Order: sequence, then C-alpha cells, then structure tokens
Amino acid sequence: MNVRIISAAILISAFVMSGCGRSNLFEATENKQTDSVFKPSGETAIAMEITGGLAGIYQNLTIDANGYARFVDSQRGGGQIAAALTAEEFGSLVTLLLQNDFLHLNDRYVQENTADAFNYDVYFNFAGSSKRVITDNLEAPANLRAVIARLTEAAEKLSASALTLELALDREFLQAGESVTLTLTAANNTSQPLPLNTGGQKFDFFAFPAAALTLAPQMQLQLPEPAWHWSFEKAFIAIVENTTLAPGEALQYSVTWDGKGNNGEQLEGAYFIGAQLVASPGGMTALRELRIQR
Repeated sequence: MNVRIISAAILISAFVMSGCGRSNLFEATENKQTDSVFKPSGETAIAMEITGGLAGIYQNLTIDANGYARFVDSQRGGGQIAAALTAEEFGSLVTLLLQNDFLHLNDRYVQENTADAFNYDVYFNFAGSSKRVITDNLEAPANLRAVIARLTEAAEKLSASALTLELALDREFLQAGESVTLTLTAANNTSQPLPLNTGGQKFDFFAFPAAALTLAPQMQLQLPEPAWHWSFEKAFIAIVENTTLAPGEALQYSVTWDGKGNNGEQLEGAYFIGAQLVASPGGMTALRELRIQR
C-alpha cells in the first residue's frame, strides 16, 4: 500500500508560514467553522434509521441542510462515512420527498408483532415544516417505499465511494505524565481512483468520556462533547483542495496526546478515542477505548 504520511507538526507549521501577512485567512475553530462543507450544519434536513431483521442491523443516514451526509452501519464495525452532497444530489432527494407527499403521510405504518421485520424511522425537515414517519417493510405505502428505496441508494453510494478509515493507538492504558500516539489511516480500498476534497483542516482526533456515550460505540452518530480534541483553538486556512487517491493508496496522520483535556487538566478513567478525516468523502473511525490513570 502506498501511504502518504503527514506529520501534524509539519502541517501546522506550513499553515502558519503560508498565512504570514494574510491573517484574515485564519480564524480559531472555536469561533468559526471554516471549510463548512466538510462539517455538519447542525440542522437535519433528511434522516433515515433502519433497525431489525434477523441479523439485528442498525443503520443511520443523516443529511444536514448544507448537504453534509453521514452514514453509520453497525455491521461495518463502527465509524461514520461522511461526504458533501452536490446541490443537485441534495435537491433531488428533497424533490423526491415532496413529490411523494411525505409531509402529509400518516405518522405510523407498522404491522404489530412481527419479529423479523425491518423498521424504518424517516424524518424530513423542509421550509419550516417537519415530519417523522415510522414504518416497516410490510406496511409502508408505495410512495413511502419509493422514499426509502432512494435513501437506501444514497447510503449505498456513500458506502461504495468511501475511504477505509482506521485508528491505531500505541497503547491501551495511559499513565499521567506519559503520551499516546494516535494514527489515522485513510485508505482507498476500491478498484478506482478516488477524488478527495479537503479544506485547511485535514483531520481531527477526539476523546469522549465513556460514561457520556448513550449508545454502543459502533452505533454513535450524534457524539457528545469531547473532553479533548486535537483541533481545539487551532486555526486553519479557509481553502478547498482537490486530490486523487489511487487504488491502494492511503493517507496517514499521527499526533501525540498527553491525556489532558481541552482545559489543560489531566483526565482520568475510561475514554473512547476517535479520529476524523475532514474531507469529502471522509468520516470518523470506529471508537477505540483508552484508560487513563493518574
């Protein structure tokens, strides 16, 4: 595998040097999210959650109002797939829901006491109106089936064009005063070249308190506030860069972390560590547990 290894220290240094005399290009990420096309807008426009079946699947597709799409599939081993939909792709999904009169459907179409059914929870928010419909694969009317089929296609497209994201920690236990090395690898394991759009910020790493996770780690889409994240109070160039990863090629980013939170205080206890590729396509790795002792 051809791996491009990028040092966090070199990356930040390059950003600072290229910004000399052009301070308007920089703004702390705590004050403003640059490269917003690669991040959630905070307003969900379309969402579909799928559960059930004999295998007990869990899938969640969430698309924000800015076209930022995230997909979680528990059978993939955790992590999030993310990509910025084009205006045409996002508009076609909105049109589909409107044409199938989704906002005027009943709230529920469910055949009770069916153990092996697939269950769908679909949400649509448009022009000040919102609707949530719960159904299964047995009772959904034709227009709702059309919506589910199209959203399923969108999720499959995200999966087919996704990078394989992996997070490695060089230790599972961290003693106060020590550091852990975190490495994000983003690999193109498809058979085709994969265009990749990135901004000034290429990656991030997070630490979430284990007690704050309300679902199993592989089912987390809405994550809690991190106790630490690498990009805290860092500044990034507001640009968009385009590159292509050849089949089998990978990007790799590594940082070291001393186990202290964003407030500078030493953390203690169980934490789940995640890494994010801030790109389209991008996403977040499966979470890895790290125990910190004082």
